[in-house]
Amino acid sequence: MVDWRNVAAQLDLYVDTIWAEPTELHPMIPGDIDSNPGPDPARSIIKTQAVFMKPGADIVGEAGAARAYGGNVHQIVQDTWISICDAKLVVDLTQWRQHDRVFFPWRDEWWEIAWISPSATMRPDIHLLRVQAADV
Repeated sequence: MVDWRNVAAQLDLYVDTIWAEPTELHPMIPGDIDSNPGPDPARSIIKTQAVFMKPGADIVGEAGAARAYGGNVHQIVQDTWISICDAKLVVDLTQWRQHDRVFFPWRDEWWEIAWISPSATMRPDIHLLRVQAADV
């Protein structure tokens, strides 16, 4: 019998080798009505590799299949995330928080964590919101 975790690890290695890019997590303390968010000195910046995902929602995943078979499709306003292996999180998934910033050096782009989708396959999705340059 084949262990599905070994198969998943092989697939993750293949996906990351082809599509992963340098990614940095910048921990932040959320701002309020009077202040912008600021760096969280209690947590370190984490440099790792992740796959940047911004697909055409109409043609991928379960939504595409649901539409093809006449099912209901729930449209998500935010469709950008990073896909990352647990091993590449560097710290426990709970250390990644809403409002932390994600920086992609190759793209020179900043994003903010909106929410996190844990994964039984040990490859969670971290959903992102685009940050304007003046807000970095």
